[in-house]
Amino acid sequence: MRFVVQHRKADFIKSLILLFSISIYFYVFVFLIYRYEGEFLFPDQVLRYIKGNPDEFLEPVPFVSLLEEIHIFLFINIFLLLSISSVLFRATLSEKIKTVLPAVGFLLINLEPLSKIAIFYGYENFSYISFISLILYILLVLVINTMNVYFFLTGRIK
Repeated sequence: MRFVVQHRKADFIKSLILLFSISIYFYVFVFLIYRYEGEFLFPDQVLRYIKGNPDEFLEPVPFVSLLEEIHIFLFINIFLLLSISSVLFRATLSEKIKTVLPAVGFLLINLEPLSKIAIFYGYENFSYISFISLILYILLVLVINTMNVYFFLTGRIK
């Protein structure tokens, strides 16, 4: 991604970055719909998903399945954050902002799955941390992506 931003001779770079940014907005939208429809977005839904519910004949999720879901979530979202951060690093911003935003994103990415593991081991209040960290991470991705589009369209990318 860094090469794409630095390569100023190609005319298609602006459309490539814009299409990439639109696809990130689409990914976030579909991801939220997937979590909502799968009934594991909100804290009570996360608890029911991990712990099960005997009244609804829902069995608890096996630990291996939970780890598989966490593995896929981490891979996709770390790659996403690295991609949008690589464009942000080329923007004309202060170094503090360019380091703090991705660092907070990585903290939130890791906090969400760790809270699910804590829920699995009986700490049910971590369902709120899971929800809050996921929502904050999604908002951070949208902010960074919007900043990238703005800086790229205004020519403030080095």
